[in-house]
Amino acid sequence: INAANQIAGYGRDPDGNLRAFLLTPVPEPSTGLAFLVAIFPAAFMWRRSLRGYVTKQPTFKKVESKVTMQLTRILAILFAMTCTAYGQTYSLVDLGDLPGGTNRSEAWLLNENGQAAGVSFSSDGPRAFLWNDGAMTEVGDLPGGASFSNPGGAGLNVHGQIVGSSGASGGDHAFLWDGTQMTDLGTLPGYDRSGAIAINDSGQIVGRSFNNDGIAATIWEDGAMREPSGFRTEPHPRDINNRGQIVGVDRSGPLFSSRPFIWENGETNDIGNLSEGDTGWADAINELGQVVGWNEIAGETTAWLWDDGVQIDLGRLPGSFTSQAFGLNDVGQVVGISSTRQDGFDGIRAWVWQEEVGIQNLNDLVDESGSGWTLQFAEDVNNAGQIVGYGLDPQGRTHGFLLTPVPEPNSGLAMLAGVAALALRGRTRFARRSSTR
Repeated sequence: INAANQIAGYGRDPDGNLRAFLLTPVPEPSTGLAFLVAIFPAAFMWRRSLRGYVTKQPTFKKVESKVTMQLTRILAILFAMTCTAYGQTYSLVDLGDLPGGTNRSEAWLLNENGQAAGVSFSSDGPRAFLWNDGAMTEVGDLPGGASFSNPGGAGLNVHGQIVGSSGASGGDHAFLWDGTQMTDLGTLPGYDRSGAIAINDSGQIVGRSFNNDGIAATIWEDGAMREPSGFRTEPHPRDINNRGQIVGVDRSGPLFSSRPFIWENGETNDIGNLSEGDTGWADAINELGQVVGWNEIAGETTAWLWDDGVQIDLGRLPGSFTSQAFGLNDVGQVVGISSTRQDGFDGIRAWVWQEEVGIQNLNDLVDESGSGWTLQFAEDVNNAGQIVGYGLDPQGRTHGFLLTPVPEPNSGLAMLAGVAALALRGRTRFARRSSTR
């Protein structure tokens, strides 16, 4: 397969003979652009001649309006096709680390405002941060411990609020940071430790309370906490969306096994198409109720997207034996990792997936701003297509990064088509207003 997504191979033709073949995407990207550029002048000239005709025939003004609307829709569709036909490229921003750190940071979370959260490491352990417009702010910790004492779980919402767990006196406690202060969220009665995993834009927080005897799913909202009904005996929530749907894994089955679930309105349902004894993981849910995660079957790990009861295999990067999906947005993009090695981080590479182009290595999509970087982990993606994660910078240090989509060389033509469509529609509205005066 080449960069234009053409595929070469061989197979049997209708007569049963073994033949080589070449597959080419339809429509071809260059064809779409050429057609797009050609159709607009032609459409504009046709509309101009049509306008001259209908001014002499008033009864046909409705025809002009309908034709204009259809032309606008056609141009908008072609604009969208052009944007998806070409692979996206990204610019990279190094998030750095907190003062006094060990020059190591990891970015895990991203909201719709482009704010990122993660950890910066120091001699005292991981320190939570919020990154906003080039500035990294330390979250702090609860009395007696370090923030993000459990690096496996933390949440960020659109308001810049962060949740996680801190090594407070007497054991880990869930916390909420609102930009100015840290609040200890406490534990359910009968439990001595807790951890917050995710927070939605309404301020609902999901996590766990636990002790040496067991685990209980916990929801914090409106200043109170509760154990929601319908969870199984060993739930590990991972994410919550603005509809209150919760996804995670249940470990109440056989030893070392876990089953992905989705919880809503007091009812838990399995997802992930697993057989008995197989292991799976659900890591994130979007506002459409789509879920991403991965299954481990017969020693092989494969990322998936769960959409309305259908599991979509996202595949792996070439040469990889494993893939895991960590984040998704509401416009069809998923991010995660693939690995070419059984152990260590050397073979791990970050990827992005979308239906139109499949799985792509992010290292192949970053522009010169990412020169010398190795992008290893892609953790989260927002609806603007921005991606956070971490990898090795040119000096070999582990640093968090933010990737932002940048216009392609040919995107100027696509944008021109989009603007032209809007302008064409706008001219019609102006003409209508003028005709009523």
